[in-house]
Amino acid sequence: MSINIPYISKEAVESVCDSFANNEFSGFIGSPHENIYTLLPKKSADIRNIFPPKNFLGGRKVRGLEADWSEYFKTDYSISVNSATSGLITSILALQINNWGTVGTTAFSFTASTAAIALAGYFPYFLDVDLDTFCISPYEIEKHAELINGILYVSWAGNAGDLCLVKSFCESFNCFLIEDASQSIGSKYDNKFIGTFGDIGIFSLNEPKNLQTGEGGIIISNDEKLAVRSRLIRNHGENIVRKEDEWLHDIIGYNFRMTESTATIGLENLKVLDLLNEKRKNNYEYLVNELKEYQDVLVPQVITNSHFYPYIAAFRWVDKKLSRNDLARRLKMGGIPVSTGLHRLLCDHPCYSGKVNTNLPNTRLLNDQYLGFYQIGFPNNLADMNEIVSAFKKILNRR
Repeated sequence: MSINIPYISKEAVESVCDSFANNEFSGFIGSPHENIYTLLPKKSADIRNIFPPKNFLGGRKVRGLEADWSEYFKTDYSISVNSATSGLITSILALQINNWGTVGTTAFSFTASTAAIALAGYFPYFLDVDLDTFCISPYEIEKHAELINGILYVSWAGNAGDLCLVKSFCESFNCFLIEDASQSIGSKYDNKFIGTFGDIGIFSLNEPKNLQTGEGGIIISNDEKLAVRSRLIRNHGENIVRKEDEWLHDIIGYNFRMTESTATIGLENLKVLDLLNEKRKNNYEYLVNELKEYQDVLVPQVITNSHFYPYIAAFRWVDKKLSRNDLARRLKMGGIPVSTGLHRLLCDHPCYSGKVNTNLPNTRLLNDQYLGFYQIGFPNNLADMNEIVSAFKKILNRR
């Protein structure tokens, strides 16, 4: 059993080889050129075939991936970046927070969620999670609204949590909403794609996400201003900003650009996203159903989605007889890879010592009880899920 192996089709290999043969490594130009200011605000669907072929918005494969992504996710703008971390940083800066210095988020996430806030020059305010969904409790937003200026919301394992109520509270309290949808590619809530509820959304394309390009990320938005700012931040934008563009005067850009070969893999893998997601769905549903008899001690994450294609099969271990760590050790000895959560909650990073909210009882309990299985994606199948089930039964029947 493997945790996951990147899916790469024959067509993707051939397409990447063609890009190399045509000397297409990067199509980005980081300086002014003909019609740049006309191109900059165009929707992703309208920049697939533009002149010059090398320009500030990237090469033909980058622009092709962005156009296809916008078509699939029904959004006006898709901006590719070299990682989801870059996308998060870009999104926070694009929102032009200025004096809004505090961004509410969860301490139960991969470090990039919080690091992006700090690297963008702002400060995280940690909000407690809902123990059922593993996502930020919307009532935490209501409780701490006067202390935060925006929310970076993480859909853990692809689960939306109570996203509609989160969005409602953000609108009520005039908070921006950034969706860290890194683990949610293709999943829907209320029949709408996760990542499209907020002002701006970010997906991750690294291993072992639902859609993989090696490294990479995609920013999505329907807001022209946010899209233009994101495009500038991605590509040394201060080099092209004009005096008359008052709302762009503060731009300082980075090199967050995606390569043509990475975009090529993304273009091909987007074509099989539904197939890969269906495999995840089948594996997950089979695993949860087969372990249902143990739900008194192995509590699955409560899924609120209308369409759920999990990045991780996530559970809480609440047994009083056998500790979570002992269970994980026995599973690993039996050849079953398992995650026990974060080695350190994000709020406990020493750089925040004495400066952040650490009163997060649900988050701490979740991290103590958490069990996660990454091996529900390609190439694993129901036989692999049976290995997990058999290992559980063997251990639990000997308690």
